[in-house]
Amino acid sequence: MSKDIKQMISGTFDIIFKTIMTKEEHRDFVFAFLHEITKISKEDLKQNFVQMYSHLPTEHKSQKKGDVDILYCYGKNNYINLEINLEYSESLLIKNNYYHCKIMAENFYSGEIYKNGKIIQINLNNFEINKENKKINLYKIMNTYSYHIENENFIKYHINMDKIYESCYNESNKKLTLLEKMISILKEENIERLIKLCEDNFMLEKVVRRIITMNNEEFCIGMYDKEMVDRKFQAMLKEEYEKKGMKKGMEKGMEKGKYEIIKNMLKNNLEIPFIEKMTNIPKNEILK
Repeated sequence: MSKDIKQMISGTFDIIFKTIMTKEEHRDFVFAFLHEITKISKEDLKQNFVQMYSHLPTEHKSQKKGDVDILYCYGKNNYINLEINLEYSESLLIKNNYYHCKIMAENFYSGEIYKNGKIIQINLNNFEINKENKKINLYKIMNTYSYHIENENFIKYHINMDKIYESCYNESNKKLTLLEKMISILKEENIERLIKLCEDNFMLEKVVRRIITMNNEEFCIGMYDKEMVDRKFQAMLKEEYEKKGMKKGMEKGMEKGKYEIIKNMLKNNLEIPFIEKMTNIPKNEILK
């Protein structure tokens, strides 16, 4: 495999993952993956299983639409949201919390009677979320004194994919759990190791064949990682604003013009700390 192709593969994990997790022919992989993390039986997951649209509903016309990465529904009232997080940021965690709560709110408002189904969010992270350095971190709403769980059905998982992949790299395949093999396969760039990881498992072999097909040169041409492109676009915008001396010009301008520029900056998804720096407007005013 050429060096250029290998670099493109490493930057397209989210595309590979979304492809595998949304294709009908890989449903057995999806059920196994979700079971290994949540311990929900595959039989329960298969009941009325539906892959839903990525757009979350909005209550107001002015409200921004949220696009989750992957959303499943099973058993009619249970939801599983998968989020791929390539780089750590507080705003990213806030956004994912919003998605999680939004799905629960929609479950509450739909129908005359609220059915307390499971609302599960699985965050697949390329970073460590806390100091415990665990591979899988489970979060629930809990009383920190009595450890009483307020709602057993509102659940969040943070999966440290990098830690799993790195800890499994030099291990014998026989020692790896199914989840460790699955995550390693999704993150692996080397074809020889991909083939070894799926030995004697038809379900994994099917996934590996698709990944190898996706990673050929023709497929990779023009392929891009959406989050990477968004980050580069924001960096370009920041550089443009700084070059134009926006901060100096805005300090002399009228308040109305300043707020119009803030609106445009928000529309382009620039981070609030950067907007504060450029406009000298406090965070609470920007949020208004």
